[in-house]
Amino acid sequence: MRCHYDFPEVPNKATGKYSCRDDFEEIKLYSYEYTRVDHLWRTEITLRRTTFWCRRKEKDNEAIPSESGFICPENFQQLKLNLSTSINDWLVVCVGQDYQQDNQYQIPFGGFFSCQTPNKFAKCPDGYTQRPFIEIHYCDMFYCVHPNSKRNMPLPELRLPPFSKPSFEKNSTSREYTDQPYNDEQ
Repeated sequence: MRCHYDFPEVPNKATGKYSCRDDFEEIKLYSYEYTRVDHLWRTEITLRRTTFWCRRKEKDNEAIPSESGFICPENFQQLKLNLSTSINDWLVVCVGQDYQQDNQYQIPFGGFFSCQTPNKFAKCPDGYTQRPFIEIHYCDMFYCVHPNSKRNMPLPELRLPPFSKPSFEKNSTSREYTDQPYNDEQ
């Protein structure tokens, strides 16, 4: 029995399959066991979800080709990874391959690791720093980036919704500030 509504499978965006390319290796990120009891049919189904990420195999003196892999662009494609069964446990990783348009937004990425990643891979590569990503079932997860990678990124532009304009008029009888409706024709 396939319970795709509980555990949707997410294929690798680079291969379209549930495996890495030949020049990459699978690194375990997280595994979770879920048991569901169907009282109507008096059955118990136990599912195991294991999530991997693909890491380029290390080869001596081989540089990583530019414009290879995925980057995180402004108008990204969401890659959702459900590591357990809770709706709140979806990780959203942004990926893209438009190297010309999105080059200014890319962040050098060194990988993921968690409390369940094998020791050999449970650290960032040289020159990368770990940052907390998410915690699921008391298991901390991290991602690895260059320490100064976010410094050169343009600041996000904040825009107000079209229906409101903060006027912050002070109410003379209290310390509260009010938000007035926006009328574009004024």
